[in-house]
Order: sequence, then structure tokens, then C-alpha cells
Amino acid sequence: LKCDGAAAAIVCATEMIPVIAGNLKHHPIEVLGIGSAACEATTPHFEVRATEEAVRQAYELTGLSGDDLDLFYANDFIITSHLVSAEIAGYLPYGEGWKYICEGRTAWDGDKPINTNGGRTSFGHAHAASGLADVYEACKQLWGECGGHQVKKQPRTAMLRGYGGAQNVAAVLLRTLD
Repeated sequence: LKCDGAAAAIVCATEMIPVIAGNLKHHPIEVLGIGSAACEATTPHFEVRATEEAVRQAYELTGLSGDDLDLFYANDFIITSHLVSAEIAGYLPYGEGWKYICEGRTAWDGDKPINTNGGRTSFGHAHAASGLADVYEACKQLWGECGGHQVKKQPRTAMLRGYGGAQNVAAVLLRTLD
């Protein structure tokens, strides 16, 4: 089945935020950095390799690491994608992420929340709109506006690992402004 979807975001240069902030309902969320990678489709383990490169770029650009993340989102067309990418990003300990999942620690009410909207396997996939739907969910969590599925500890920093077009991967770091 196909599903329809739409999403929108207001994006501006950081230095413009003071000019427009008074006209916004929400506090702005800053895009700290983005890493991206594309591998040729026959590259062995291209999702892993492209994720490693995109995450490396985002961390190099921002000086952050997996220890700085409060939330993690991953395009999870393949059921293990969120586990693999969260380990690559250092959000979960490498080789032990499965324990966090089995113990429920990656649920929205766990200490290492991943895909608080359910990810592609539960939330659905409206093709190009899905990535921005994840950004919307991350921002709502960062604003503390997710009601019944708001994470326990108020998050400040989130990483979104996008994976689409077969071999294109992005790692986006978002943070609330003080």
C-alpha cells in the first residue's frame, strides 16, 4: 500500500533567529550540523559504510559524540537499521544495542529512546515526507510537546539518521537553543 503524507519546516540562518523568533509559536531548534554519504549500490554493507561516513562528518563538524545525544531517530526500513545506526553513532554501545532493545530501554519511555514515533515499521512511510516527519517528531520531543509519548528526561540534542534513495545516508544533529 502507498500512503500519502506531507511535511513542512521553516528554515533560516542562525543569525536570523532573533529577527523572526518573536513571530514563532515555538522556540527555534538549531541544526548543528549535517553529514552525508552516498555509496554505489553494489558496495558491500553500503548502509553501514555510508552511515559511518555521515556520522563521522556530523561529529567532526560539531565536536559532538554519541554521549551528547538524548534522542536518536533512524530510517528503519530494515528492522535492524535503528540498532545498527544507533551503535555506529555511539548512542548505544557497539555490539550491545540489542540488549537495550530487549530490555525496553530504546522505547519512548526508556533511557535511550529511539524512533519515538514508532519509525517506519510502526509510524509508516510516506516516501519523501517521512524524513521531515521524523524532524517534526524530534522537534516536538525537544519542545516537550509529545504528551503521552514524551520522553522521560527532557531532551536537548537529537540525531536523525536518514537513509533513502537506496544508498544515500544523512546524519543530522539538532539542538534546542538556550
